[in-house]
Amino acid sequence: MATWSFDMEEFAALWYGPANDRMLYPLDYLSRFSHVNERDRHWAAVRREYSEHGRLSWNEADLLRRAFTVLTAPEVWAEIHGVSDESGPIRVAAARHDRHAAQALQFTRETRIELTITTAEQLPARLLALLPPVPPGTRPTQTFAAADLHPDNHPTLHYTGETTPLQRYRRLVRRPATGAGVITVFRGPRHLGNKRPRKVGTMRWYDIEDDGRYLETGTRTRTVRPAEPLALQAALTRLLDHASTEYREYLEDTGDYPNPGAPAPSTPEPADGRT
Repeated sequence: MATWSFDMEEFAALWYGPANDRMLYPLDYLSRFSHVNERDRHWAAVRREYSEHGRLSWNEADLLRRAFTVLTAPEVWAEIHGVSDESGPIRVAAARHDRHAAQALQFTRETRIELTITTAEQLPARLLALLPPVPPGTRPTQTFAAADLHPDNHPTLHYTGETTPLQRYRRLVRRPATGAGVITVFRGPRHLGNKRPRKVGTMRWYDIEDDGRYLETGTRTRTVRPAEPLALQAALTRLLDHASTEYREYLEDTGDYPNPGAPAPSTPEPADGRT
């Protein structure tokens, strides 16, 4: 495992290039430079500094390039965004490719990005370790049909004292909270031209004040349960593994198998004219 800490402009210098003309979502970036030429000179200096010609050894530079390659061309990736009273906004981009995983964590209060490369198997535990520790909620597990949670699907009239699924759902998860967020998992490839990437599934967490953490999973049927730490990790592992299976099936269907002998791409050059 290796970890680097960058300011936003340094991360942008290493991210932008022919393969990446937009900032990695859900990370937020606004260049501090008002002129493209000034920015490009700074980016060139950053790229040299974080290479074998600068402060890094050849092995360190190769590992850093590999981390950006995993994020750029993932087999599976996850986007995490949420908020916590303890740590503030939570913005994380993570990905797996072959045996490696990489995650970019944005500290909005410090305006820095921490980039880590690790093994693919460690990714679920590392992502969930970013959430503040909160005990599981105390209410029993409840399930809801997703169609019942849409306001337009509810009758105008109902019996006095009767509660709708939407009302029960809101009473469970829309209480005062100290944090909440969503993890969305996608199947690669990341770039499909004009097509949207394939979303495999989502899981949400709610840190209810004076109660505990709840986990929501499912698409057609939503299940909200007390979030035991092992249950959280198991749910995320299932989503990532399901996305990996879909990715392998995608390769079989398209015949687009990766070339294992192809060299890893070098640190990308800047996109012309982008600020």
